[in-house]
Amino acid sequence: MFNQANMKSTFIIVVFMISLPACSNKNAHGEFYVKNRICDKLWREMYVVVQGNTFGTATYSDYLTDSINFRVYIGECDEYSSYSYDCSGDSIIVEKFKHVENRKQLVKTWVLSLSNLREDHKFE
Repeated sequence: MFNQANMKSTFIIVVFMISLPACSNKNAHGEFYVKNRICDKLWREMYVVVQGNTFGTATYSDYLTDSINFRVYIGECDEYSSYSYDCSGDSIIVEKFKHVENRKQLVKTWVLSLSNLREDHKFE
């Protein structure tokens, strides 16, 4: 028979197991989704990290790569957020947006150096 302590432990384990699929590894590749050209020899790769279902939206990992020298993790996005990229010489301008009531609101902007990315030779 179950006593009070066993029931409490069982309940905690069941709740943990149910919530586990909702957790995501921020750097997980997931399943390949799409690859788009950003500018000359630069690509944006997106991977499905969490599949959308009736209770939630799909979550994607965004990566910036030249496919030879580097591949860096930019962040996660979903139907409520997105990233845009703009190439300007050696600089890659990355902007993160959140989507509110059919409008995009700028959340963050940062600049990556293409020469530094190639020099670091980092693959995430």
